[in-house]
Amino acid sequence: MSEDGKVITYQTSKGEVTLTAETIRKYLVNGKGSPSDSELLLFLSMCKYNNINPFLGEAWLIKYSADKPAQIVIARNLMQSRAAEFEKYNGMRSGVIVVRDGNIIEGDGSFHLPTDELVGAWAEGYRKDWEQPRKITVSFDEYKPKYDRSLWDTKPGTMIVKVAEAQLLRAIVPGNFEGAYTPEELSRSEDEMQTGDMRDVTEYPEEVEAIRTEVYQMLEDNADMFDETEDKNWRVAFEDSMVIADLNLLKENLTRDIKNYRRRENGAVSKDEQKKFFDERAEGSQEDLEIF
Repeated sequence: MSEDGKVITYQTSKGEVTLTAETIRKYLVNGKGSPSDSELLLFLSMCKYNNINPFLGEAWLIKYSADKPAQIVIARNLMQSRAAEFEKYNGMRSGVIVVRDGNIIEGDGSFHLPTDELVGAWAEGYRKDWEQPRKITVSFDEYKPKYDRSLWDTKPGTMIVKVAEAQLLRAIVPGNFEGAYTPEELSRSEDEMQTGDMRDVTEYPEEVEAIRTEVYQMLEDNADMFDETEDKNWRVAFEDSMVIADLNLLKENLTRDIKNYRRRENGAVSKDEQKKFFDERAEGSQEDLEIF
C-alpha cells in the first residue's frame, strides 16, 4: 500500500500477507478509536519491513480514542525468533531482582521466594561481535499495572522478566521493531491483546456505568471484608480505568476476593487468618487463593 490506497503484498515465514488501510482498520485495530492514515501507514510499513503477519497475532495496532496516538504492539516471541535468526546473536540470560534479608539479589529465571520483595528484572545478551555482553535492568514498579490485572497479579516474576528480555532483544537486533512495544511493556499480556475489550470507556458511558454500579454494590454488600483504604482503592481503580477490559478484569478480581474471603469466613477462621489471606493475595499467589 502507498498513501494513495494501493494494496501491498509481501512474504513472511508463515505465508503471504496482503494488507490495505481498510483491512487494518477493519480487522487489526484494538480499541474503538479510528487510526489516522499516517498511523495506518506506519503500522503497515513496520509489518512489511519486519515480515510480520499480524493476522496470526504477531502484531497489533491499538487506538484507544481520537485524542491518543496509536500504539504498535508486537509479540515478544516474534522478537525472540528474529534474534535467533540474527547471525551475530549469541544467546541471553535473564532473571528477577529481589530484596531478600536486606540484600539485593539477582536470581535466574522468574523464581523467587514468597518472602522476597520483587523489585525488578535483568537480562543479559551476547553478540559475536561484542567484546562485552549487554545488560538491561528494569524496575517492577515502573511496569506493574496500578491495579491487579491477570498475570501481573498471579505471575509477576514472569511478566517483569519478559519486559527486560524485550528491551534486551531490541538492543541486540538494532533497527527492528523501532517504535513498537511488547504487551508486557504496556503492562498487559498477550492473552489480553487477543481477547480484551479495548473500547474506550468514555465512548460507552451506559455500559461502563452498569459495570461500575454492579461493583459498587458488591463493595457495599461486602463492606465487612474491606477496611476503608481498600474500599477506596477499589473505587479509584474503577474511576481511573480507560478501557472496558480493565473494568471487567477488576470486577473478576473483586468477585474472586469475595468468594475466597467467604470461604475462609465460613470455615470460622480468625481475624488474623483473614488478614493473612489479604497479605498472601498482595504477594500475587493465585495458587494459595484457590485452595480454600
